[in-house]
Amino acid sequence: MTGTTPPERFVETVEQTRQLDPVAKALSSASQPLGKGAARRILSGEWMGVPLHPVLTDVTIGCYTSAVLLDLLGGRSSRGAARRLVALGVLSAVPTAASGASDYTRLPASSNRIGAAHAALNSVALAGFAWSWWRRRRGGHKGQLVALAASAIVTASAHLGGELVFNQGAPDRPPSGPAVIAAA
Repeated sequence: MTGTTPPERFVETVEQTRQLDPVAKALSSASQPLGKGAARRILSGEWMGVPLHPVLTDVTIGCYTSAVLLDLLGGRSSRGAARRLVALGVLSAVPTAASGASDYTRLPASSNRIGAAHAALNSVALAGFAWSWWRRRRGGHKGQLVALAASAIVTASAHLGGELVFNQGAPDRPPSGPAVIAAA
């Protein structure tokens, strides 16, 4: 491996993991309906002139992060707010995943493993946060611990999402869509 930092080595490992190919193939098949016609125009953000997926990830990750911060810093009185933030994060993950799946249909083949790992990690994190919400409703601290672990998974997944966008230029926007201004 040529990566010099742990995040670079992580990306290289994902890119070289052939075991992700069946996941990528299944994700590609499942995502196809979301990458066509009106579904694509809505889920890609074409209607607003900017990609929708990053906007939606901010809501989901923001809720999760805020809940974990309340867990760590807010004390007993903030438990209800943290539980509601986890619930909102879980609910917002559904349209976020749909927009990501739509974008996945336009990834170059060379990015499929990273996209599949990104989706798989997000699915594991979503399951963790859903379980955290359920545990929080029952009381105790297990829900808080699960959320903390799920946050680490979200961070790894977000890194892969950033890799797709910033280093691999994904998703490819169709010529008929609005111009997307890249940050210099």
